Amino acid sequence: MEQWIDEQYFAELAQAKPEKLCAGGRAAYDPATGRYRIRIWNEDYTFDGRNRLVSVAPTASSTLTEEFDPERFSVFVIWYLLHPMMAVPHTGTWISENDFPGGNTFFRGPHQIPGNKVAVACDGNLGHFTAAGQRLGGEKLTMGDAAFRFAITPDIAVAVLLWLGDEDFPAEAKVLFDQGLIGKLPLDLVWSLASGVCKRLSGIIKAQGQAA
Repeated sequence: MEQWIDEQYFAELAQAKPEKLCAGGRAAYDPATGRYRIRIWNEDYTFDGRNRLVSVAPTASSTLTEEFDPERFSVFVIWYLLHPMMAVPHTGTWISENDFPGGNTFFRGPHQIPGNKVAVACDGNLGHFTAAGQRLGGEKLTMGDAAFRFAITPDIAVAVLLWLGDEDFPAEAKVLFDQGLIGKLPLDLVWSLASGVCKRLSGIIKAQGQAA
C-alpha cells in the first residue's frame, strides 16, 4: 500500500513522552513494543514510531469495509495522537471546507473532498444513508434531505449532509465542520479527516445496497 503518513510524524511519535500522549486515558502505550493504541471513531489504531508502522483493528462493533482507506484517515489519527493538548471550542456553527483560511485554493483537484462518493453510493435511496449514519453512531440533524453529526473524537465532530437531487439538480453530499476548528486543524488534516469519513460512509452504504 502507498504510505500516506509523513516520516516526520513517526519521528515525532518515537521521541514523544508516553505520559503526555496518554494523559487522561486518551491513548495507551506498550513500553515493551513502543507502540501506541488510540480509539478513534470506534476503531483501534496502533502506531509504532520506531518502526514506522500503523495498523487498524476492527472492533466487535466494527463498521470498516473494503471501501475504507485507513492510510489516509490514519494521517489525521496520528496527528490527533500527537496533539493531546488541543482544545477545540464547540461553537455549534457549521462551516464548509472553503470557510477555512486558504480553503478555496487548497480544496481543489486532488484535495477535493469526495462527498460525491456518498451521493453516488446512495443512488437515490435515503434509507441507505439513514441506516449507515445510524450504524456509525451518528446523531440526526435537520439539514438537507438527511444529515448526521458524527463525533470522530471527544472534541472533533463533523456533519454529513445529503440532498437526493431531482431532474434539475444532481444528488449531492457535503461534509461540514464546527467553526471552532479554524486555526486548530491544518488544511491537509481537514482533508484527511473528511476523506476518511466519506469513504467509510460510502462503503457502508454500498455494502447495505448489495445486501438488500
